[in-house]
Amino acid sequence: MVFGLFKKDEAHDDDDISPPGPMNLASASLTTSKTINDDVFTPAETLTRTLSNDEDEPPSKYFSLLDETRSVLSYHSADYFGWSAFTASRLSVKTVINAGLYTFSFSLLTTASFGLLFYVDTEGTWGPAQAFLSGGMTGVFMTLVGGQPLVLFGQTGPITLLYTYAYEFCHTQDIKFYGFVAWMGVWSAAQHFIIAIAGLNDKKYLNYVTRFTGEIFELLVAADYITAAIIGFYDGFKPKGCPSIECETDLGLRYLNGTFSLLLGLTFWTVAMWLQGSNTEHGMRWGTFAYRRFFGQFGCMVSLTVFTIMSYAPDWNNTAGWPSSIPSRVPIGPDSNWGVPSLDLFRATREMGSMEVGHIFVAIIPALFLTVLFYVDQNLSTLMAVRDISNTPLKSKDAYNMDFFLLGLTVLFTGLLGLPASSGLIPQNPMHSKALVVLKEEFGDNKPHENGNHLKTPSASSSHSGVVDVDAVDINNAEEGLDATTPNTENSNSTIPTGYVVEQRISNLIHSGLLLLFIVLLPIISYIPRGILWGAFLLLAAEAYGAQFVQRALLAFTSNKSRDRKQWDDIRDIANLTPHSQTNVFTMIQFLLWLVVFLIAVILKIPFPMADGNTWVVIGSTFPILICLCAVFRFTLLPKFVTEEALLVLDPHDARGRAHPAEKDKEE
Repeated sequence: MVFGLFKKDEAHDDDDISPPGPMNLASASLTTSKTINDDVFTPAETLTRTLSNDEDEPPSKYFSLLDETRSVLSYHSADYFGWSAFTASRLSVKTVINAGLYTFSFSLLTTASFGLLFYVDTEGTWGPAQAFLSGGMTGVFMTLVGGQPLVLFGQTGPITLLYTYAYEFCHTQDIKFYGFVAWMGVWSAAQHFIIAIAGLNDKKYLNYVTRFTGEIFELLVAADYITAAIIGFYDGFKPKGCPSIECETDLGLRYLNGTFSLLLGLTFWTVAMWLQGSNTEHGMRWGTFAYRRFFGQFGCMVSLTVFTIMSYAPDWNNTAGWPSSIPSRVPIGPDSNWGVPSLDLFRATREMGSMEVGHIFVAIIPALFLTVLFYVDQNLSTLMAVRDISNTPLKSKDAYNMDFFLLGLTVLFTGLLGLPASSGLIPQNPMHSKALVVLKEEFGDNKPHENGNHLKTPSASSSHSGVVDVDAVDINNAEEGLDATTPNTENSNSTIPTGYVVEQRISNLIHSGLLLLFIVLLPIISYIPRGILWGAFLLLAAEAYGAQFVQRALLAFTSNKSRDRKQWDDIRDIANLTPHSQTNVFTMIQFLLWLVVFLIAVILKIPFPMADGNTWVVIGSTFPILICLCAVFRFTLLPKFVTEEALLVLDPHDARGRAHPAEKDKEE
């Protein structure tokens, strides 16, 4: 995944567009040298070109909360919601609406999955209603007043994990959970405000969250998803996963429920993966472009609908010995009927005053973990939203401190309502930005590409950004029905699509508004089998396969001859420019750190449940702190094991896509 290598030139008009680059859920990273117009640039040369064109905006420049707020208000004052960009053409209208619906369809599935996980882990205290309400409220609020309009908000896996620890701690220590959540919100909001006002969320601090740390966090989330899916499938064979008392007492029915749930989950995952890949280079080769694009974007919802209907087939056919309650479906709670669910949203504030003073101050600790988690989670998701379209400069102003301050407000009001807090959605944000890219009909003096002619990449001297494009892709991919950002490895001379991002708040409002409105349609969720949502966790985890960490690990088990194959093109520079031993050392250290965090955060609580008196397992809630310690390790101890030259290739960039100042000084 390429991440902010190109800088926007403020002097260029709207027609000066650099094209969109490839996007992947792999954490903040750089795909280095590529062949462009027969010119090959090494990572050091590419970085030098980038830095030489960015002297007017030093990486350490400090922007206070007030400066960011003024800048954002000044930029958006003329057209706050981006209505002019939305209505610029029929294509832009279609693109914006499609991006909103596309990301909502994915968030519908993930929010329902996290709601199910809440229901299971909190023993019915929370469920899908709380997940949808929190995600929708936070998203609408941040869309209306936030600084960066492209960032989507909702529930994520790390949030679910942290609140699960809070619930188990409260349950074992006889602490009022809703009151504890409210005080967590108050303390965490205060910490958000302090960080934002002090300017500690500035990019000069985010520079230290490099690919090394980002991939550890990403793989932790993916491993947590896989673990949750395995436990969910396993529980389908146990009484706690059965939908009826009859099933709980009958071993044969338990195995029927578990087997059918496992079958539904795995087939849903397989078909959804296949449909999502229909618009890529190796996907479907039949059907029209519109047909493949539809399934590429809405394949999850199609698969969800089909297999949910199929789950009722045995009951409709009156299959002998098949109870209508099998398979287990998503519970939504007794109060979640059609219309607005009757949630007691003031229970948390009532319990706040009746809590012991000691419990109130104990809430500061998980509140700190929540703040640190959001510092990493929110900022990474923002960077992925605005930097993943590396070749397509954005006009929106950076607002890291401003958005973190506003996020603190959402943490406060969700806590006072007894709801889990929400933050930026890492998987959906790059998907959203990519969906908002509109291909231009012309690039400079070139003619429209209706005839299939390639549009050549501008040279370094003529590039709008002043930097050579290291991620060229083939415009003919779009004409052939492929994703416009799919790299073309067939041609020796790479070419690029020309385009721009439709920057507005409307697609975000569609996404968050539909999440919030879905609260009145919550019973629809109860038709979905649990097995399908466990399969959805596997679908989320599969997104991490493209992470460079995973690819480097696979490369370690590949022979020298096999490394020349096309499938390794994404990490060709690592294979060519870094000694194999150094790559393996870097990857092994990264793996060991990930393993430690994974064991502490996810695995320990399984054999040592807190309900059995193992209160020490609450140490797993410190995983946000452990992630930050990985960032410290990157700049203190890692250089002792990996050479500076290797680090320049393996992990060279800061949050703004440039060589880190520490690395730059060493290189000089």
